[in-house]
Amino acid sequence: MFFIAQHGVKIQEYDWFKTVPYLQPTPMALRLPRVLVGAAVLLWSLPPRHCFNLEAREALVIPFPGQQQDRSPYFGIALALQKQRDDPAARLIVGAPRANSSTFEPGIKEPGAVFRCSLDGLKCDELKMDPDYGNGNYRQTYGRKTYKNYKPGGWVGGAMDSQPIYQSDQQASTAVCSPRWVNTLYSYYESYQMNGICYRFNQTLPTEPQKMMPLTVPGKQVYRSRYHYYHGQVGFSVHFTNNSDEMILGAPGVTNWRGSVVRARNSAPRFSRRRQNTAGSFSDYFVPNMYDSSSIEAFDLLGYAVTSGYYLDPRELLYGAGAPKAGKGNGKAIIFSYPLQESSGLLVRQEMVGSQMGSNFGASLTTLDINGDGLSDLVVGAPTYIHQGRPDVGRVVVFLSSKDGLLEQGTTAYHGSSSMGARFGTTVAAIGDLNGDQYEDFVVGAPFEGNGAIYVILGSGSGLPLTHSQRLGAEAFPGVALRGFGMALSRGVDVDDNAYPDVAIGSFLSGHAVVVKSRPIARLITTLTTNPSTLQLTTSNVVVSACIHFTGTATPRQIAINGVITLDPEFNRALFSSDNNNIHNFTEILTRGQEKCLPKPVSIRNLRMFPHEPIVLMVDLQLMELTSQSLIEQAVADPSTIQRVVSRVNIATGCEVFRNKTCRTDMRLEANFDKYKPQKKFLVGGGEKVKVKMSVFNTDEPAFLPILLVDVDSPLALFLPSSTVCSFPEADNTQRTSLVCQLANPIHKENKDTVEVELDTSQLTDSLSSVDVRMKVTAQGLEVSPQDTQHSLTLGLAAEASVRLHGYSYEEEIRYRLDQHGNLDSNETQSVQHSFSVVKEGSTPVRQVLLDINIPVRFQNGQIFTSIFYPTVLFSGQPVQCQLQGANFTIEDSDAETMNSLDDDAPLPASDDGGGGGDGSGQRNKRSATLMEPEKLRMGDSALDLTCSEALVECAQLTCRIGPWPGVSTVAEIAVKLSFNFTVLAKHKGITNMGAFFRTSATASIHSLHSDLAFTGNRTAMGIITTHLQPVSPMGSGIAWWIILLAVLGGILLLALLACGMYKAGFFRRKKLEEMKAIKQEDELENNSG
Repeated sequence: MFFIAQHGVKIQEYDWFKTVPYLQPTPMALRLPRVLVGAAVLLWSLPPRHCFNLEAREALVIPFPGQQQDRSPYFGIALALQKQRDDPAARLIVGAPRANSSTFEPGIKEPGAVFRCSLDGLKCDELKMDPDYGNGNYRQTYGRKTYKNYKPGGWVGGAMDSQPIYQSDQQASTAVCSPRWVNTLYSYYESYQMNGICYRFNQTLPTEPQKMMPLTVPGKQVYRSRYHYYHGQVGFSVHFTNNSDEMILGAPGVTNWRGSVVRARNSAPRFSRRRQNTAGSFSDYFVPNMYDSSSIEAFDLLGYAVTSGYYLDPRELLYGAGAPKAGKGNGKAIIFSYPLQESSGLLVRQEMVGSQMGSNFGASLTTLDINGDGLSDLVVGAPTYIHQGRPDVGRVVVFLSSKDGLLEQGTTAYHGSSSMGARFGTTVAAIGDLNGDQYEDFVVGAPFEGNGAIYVILGSGSGLPLTHSQRLGAEAFPGVALRGFGMALSRGVDVDDNAYPDVAIGSFLSGHAVVVKSRPIARLITTLTTNPSTLQLTTSNVVVSACIHFTGTATPRQIAINGVITLDPEFNRALFSSDNNNIHNFTEILTRGQEKCLPKPVSIRNLRMFPHEPIVLMVDLQLMELTSQSLIEQAVADPSTIQRVVSRVNIATGCEVFRNKTCRTDMRLEANFDKYKPQKKFLVGGGEKVKVKMSVFNTDEPAFLPILLVDVDSPLALFLPSSTVCSFPEADNTQRTSLVCQLANPIHKENKDTVEVELDTSQLTDSLSSVDVRMKVTAQGLEVSPQDTQHSLTLGLAAEASVRLHGYSYEEEIRYRLDQHGNLDSNETQSVQHSFSVVKEGSTPVRQVLLDINIPVRFQNGQIFTSIFYPTVLFSGQPVQCQLQGANFTIEDSDAETMNSLDDDAPLPASDDGGGGGDGSGQRNKRSATLMEPEKLRMGDSALDLTCSEALVECAQLTCRIGPWPGVSTVAEIAVKLSFNFTVLAKHKGITNMGAFFRTSATASIHSLHSDLAFTGNRTAMGIITTHLQPVSPMGSGIAWWIILLAVLGGILLLALLACGMYKAGFFRRKKLEEMKAIKQEDELENNSG
């Protein structure tokens, strides 16, 4: 198997096309090697598994032994292990298809090279694969030219395989292929035929390899005007069958890239080992023509991978081939046999189609008997499978042989680590029985999972395992920067003669080949016993013994183990006497063929706790590494065997029936409410306590570990009793609706146990009419009358609550002015606040009170005369949900920014003192009435009646859901600000005479009452708030100016006449004053004379 890619996602063209620019291959010739090339590398970390026997710490890592060159030689893209049965030396053959070869002319660029490396001296030699040293050499058959070499970019070492079965008279063979070898025999016609070539050689390689060129037949390069052998690329894949005289070669480019599988057989009889070097060539070629096949179409690439096995009959060898582009792009794997004539095509016995387009199902194949039924099973890789939305994760599917003569897909599909871009399943290889359990195992490569990884999947008689047993990543080899690890996998070959197969792994991007050896498998066998073997309820001491030995193939004489003995981990009833602990750690050295026993004294306690549950004993073992032994020689534990041994010791309770260790119990549960008869109702919020008294009777054998379960539904809860050990389950710790009580252990025959539990009724409201208490008692043993172990009680509920409603207008009267003509000033606006108080009384908590406020807002012709602002709600700091229907809220300028941030259906949040906002949504809810003009409302000597009972007035309804209400008297205040539009009201003459009465009506009702609840109180209250809109009295008419002037002049004349008359009458003469002045003058004269 080979792929052409640059590390990462960049795809390089064939360099030999650049060297010879006049060659014009078809587009498919360029696309063919790119089917699985290029991948984004994503590192996916998995914890390394050291639980299996491929030992990375003793791995042999071989770097590219050739000369350094400009780009990676892809050393390790194909490899094979070689070992002869009677030859202790093992060798590794490694291909480097982009290397410059020292066996060809220096001018031949990157023809590819093959190296043979010893596994002891770390020496690598380049093998001379072709006796033709340069280009242009050709061969003749019967005087006729058959081919002419063109070797640059030929990819020698791009695919290889080694013979799986060696016969005593035949040496081991290895085949190496160069699928891009070009035949330039007709270059003067600009005909360059990528026929491909393979080389077969034996292990010792004393002579040159055999050249195998089945597609150089001159007359078969074209068939029916289509490329036939022309770009066949034989050797794209290669496989030795179990028949040592036969091999098959994949040729995916044959017949316009339909593909084919070439069979090569040994045409000569076998000779002695001395003559084997020159005899027995694989020169009998059979190339089926798939042109007329109904299973394979053009560009399906049949032969991309090849294998063989006994799939349907243990006596018939069949062949397998992958066609990753067949099946409308889903890919195919076919099982076939060869016909008598090449023109008949392959005889398809069964075909398997992939489940996902573009997954390249069939790009890798291998065969093994994974379930040990004697028939071969087929493993198929789909490396670009998309798994869980991640591209190029990869997938491997196993098809198992069945009784009906067909392969059936296994129930388990493998995806490795499921990491993106890993391309799990790029390579698969059968490696033999890795763990010595008589079932064959296989390995899967994921070369682009980080820097690459391989996965080991074990065979089993019980079917496919759920996952891999071991993962080896490139990171498991410290000190070596491996990349592309897992691109190539060898067959499993035991290179160190320890009876376990080893495997070689290619790391082509970094240019390394890695040989990983297997360690021996040890199977630990443990028994656990106690003395005495059965415990009594009074037993206090026993001796526990753990006896251990091991078996396995080629295991060392001694192994070291570390173990842990655990006693009764769930109930902790057994403790080691030495340290009063239930766990004991130990380390021991075991010798092959000898059993070691470890007796330990153990103390027993509390056997009455769960007496029907046996004492559980467990031993966990793991192997330890010994410094005195070589690591590769030390055994590892088989992961397919259980390393934990569990034993159970039964407890004799004394109540066994017919040798059955289960007790027969006959328990009866009785219960009643303390102080509450069935007809008596419990007043919710009344403050009384309710207790449930439960009695458990037993009339048969002892009931061990009796448990009483009490269960109620929220909002009812339970209190822990003080006289009995009870607890709430962890999941119900907060709600306290379930209670588990431990009763007397045991409850003997004709005895009873009683428990009293108080109910927590503090969270009950008016939403329930009754509550149930459910009880059940259980115990270990066989219950004779299980119907008596359950009981249920129902407690009827009663409620006592009333609702009252008060309302008032903050402004009982609103006055508005009239102009000098007695008309209403239409530019005037005034506001009023209507407030409602909802009072809940009574001891029962109420979940919700519904308050509906009806507010007149418009006349029936649509003219709006009232604006409603967001209400303010005061209710114990709790949010209140309010909605307005029939109108929209009016937002005041100061509140606009805040209100715009509120959702229309948001609740009114409580303010600092308990108030809140409201709902700004609503639709018009027009009343069904005859449409009339507003001027026809009542007016004249009567005041205008603006109320919801008036047919020509439409109202909006403000609905507030208030709650929950506690069990004490509580008040909720709702204030609604209203603004009147006198522009609309001014059109009604009646408002200028007697004014108007504006009325809002409200109804408060307990909304959450259960329909069956026994209720006492007032459920509903109603109220009306009235505001009188009162006009100011009109001013008098104006007086003419001349009337005012005459009145003033008349007044002045009248005053003058009055003054004159008074003067004439002497009114202004003052006699007293004149007499006083005369007396004063007389006094002055007397003084002067004196």
